[in-house]
Amino acid sequence: MLTEIINLTKTSRELDRRWFSDPAIDLYVWYDHNKKIVEFQISYDKDTTEKILSWDTESGFTNHNVDSGNVEPNKMKPSPILTRGEQQNIDYVKIILQPLLRNWNMTFINLYSPD
Repeated sequence: MLTEIINLTKTSRELDRRWFSDPAIDLYVWYDHNKKIVEFQISYDKDTTEKILSWDTESGFTNHNVDSGNVEPNKMKPSPILTRGEQQNIDYVKIILQPLLRNWNMTFINLYSPD
């Protein structure tokens, strides 16, 4: 089940943000001053090949893969970078999120209707 990470440090962004985490998923949600969701990011399959599905009011949906880099002996692990991902299956994301969001009213899940 997703657990909210509290006491987040406010960044230079004007938007309020909430972070929910689980061993397999991270969910970040940004709100405007009227508490309307204006952006979210779902990081999933963290234990295998991590992927990110993002949505915001200006760009809509985008997909990325997380490249965590190669770990070489006696070297520091590189910072992960996002690479362009193939179109993710929104139905798959809904399936993995629904059990985790049962106790939280997640209205943003209804923002997208597959064609």
